[in-house]
Amino acid sequence: MNRITITFDNNLQYTIEPMETYTPKEFMSTFENHITKVRKLMSFSEESEAIVDTSLGSGETTDVILLKNPLLLKISKMINENCINTKIKDSKTMCSFKYTKPFKGAKSIAWLAPSGHKLFVYLRKIDYSKIDSGNKVIYKGGFGGFPYIKIQNDDEIGYALNLVKYAYNSMEEGR
Repeated sequence: MNRITITFDNNLQYTIEPMETYTPKEFMSTFENHITKVRKLMSFSEESEAIVDTSLGSGETTDVILLKNPLLLKISKMINENCINTKIKDSKTMCSFKYTKPFKGAKSIAWLAPSGHKLFVYLRKIDYSKIDSGNKVIYKGGFGGFPYIKIQNDDEIGYALNLVKYAYNSMEEGR
């Protein structure tokens, strides 16, 4: 099936992998949801017009893929390089890094959620005060009660990466 990609600007794209057939109700519901999401994403975009690309899909398993902003791409690559016992799992709105070795308890070390040109990095529920010298970790108000940091530029990626590595090392040490 063809893939439809809507490009808002250099940092934000929305991709749909439509099914071959729909019932009328499925069609209306599916595309109304997509239209709602595209309208929301338009508010994040610097450009008012989007470019639509209907190239062939790559066989990915998710039906809707929010392609990452540059901050997410950079930190994802760094996490993969520094935290070798992890695997990445994409969802419609974020990607997560899961610990792959046997471990008792929750296995996720970080969730990356792009929001416009910003990136929210949600972290494993542990105390980061030993390495959070800038007091940038926010412990209340995050999704699921997870601590998080908001990064807005390349200069903040290293700080966020150190927090993710700290979470990863805590799992490597069995904490």
